[in-house]
Amino acid sequence: MPVEPIISIKMVSILFDYLEAFVIMWMAMEAGEEKGNKYFYGICAFSLVICNPLAIVNSGYLAQSESIWAGLAMLGFWYIYQEKPVRGMWALGFAIAMKLQAVFILPIVLIYYFYKKKFSILHLLWIPVVIQVVCIPAIIGGCDFDVAYRSYTHLMGEYPFMYYYYPNIWTFFQGAPYYIFGKWAMALTFAVLLMFAVLFVHSDRKYTIKDYMEYIVWTTMTCAMFLPCMHERYNYIAEMVLPVCAVFHRKLRLPALALVLISLQCYGQGFLVWNRVSPYALAAGNLLLYFYLTWRCFYGLYDRGEAVKEEIC
Repeated sequence: MPVEPIISIKMVSILFDYLEAFVIMWMAMEAGEEKGNKYFYGICAFSLVICNPLAIVNSGYLAQSESIWAGLAMLGFWYIYQEKPVRGMWALGFAIAMKLQAVFILPIVLIYYFYKKKFSILHLLWIPVVIQVVCIPAIIGGCDFDVAYRSYTHLMGEYPFMYYYYPNIWTFFQGAPYYIFGKWAMALTFAVLLMFAVLFVHSDRKYTIKDYMEYIVWTTMTCAMFLPCMHERYNYIAEMVLPVCAVFHRKLRLPALALVLISLQCYGQGFLVWNRVSPYALAAGNLLLYFYLTWRCFYGLYDRGEAVKEEIC
């Protein structure tokens, strides 16, 4: 019998939940190899992603696309980490073509490039090529050749205020107009990421995939915390990866739980008729989490691992 359209849409999102779960599982297995128990960590990672209530609500209830672009973005970084840059750039291109917020993964990709120099910077040119390839059906259907890029630029400034649902720093300035503060917010985000990138590249630590997973959380959350007009779904990568990081670092257990619960409350009061919680309280909680993760990441660049010896096994 025919399947209802909404069920078909949800199934696509759910399939990409599994893709994202497998990618994060592969990362966790590599991180767990040094402990000789990679399958335990892999199973934990896979289960935490698939059973994450945000993934269930996002894909299974709302039929949203976060699992698609987040899964492809994580796959892109994983390929790059495995020294398969062309595959990685194709995955990133598909992710960005799916949703512009996939660019949140690019800071860690660029940081990894400047630190390792394992691929050519020219490999990044594959990303716009892939985006254009994905747009071929739309172009054949009559859209302009630059339809993808015009869509992206149209989105910038579409909403007149800095705050848009996600509890970040702009929650405390809800009346701040985008046309005045939008560019300043982008500059602030760029400055924070650039400072971290410079310190990262010049530190003498040897980083493992476990470190990169935590840095993925921080860089993507930096974008969600400071960029304007952030929706409650745009911190999706951090919300999927941080609980897995907590398997390796017990001090991340409470932050991971809090991050998921705060975002779940945003989903609940927006789509599930839950009682509303003050957006200022949610934003304050998110900012406390972000500042703690910031301290861990910056301090971890120079402590040679002393700050993260709280592994559970």
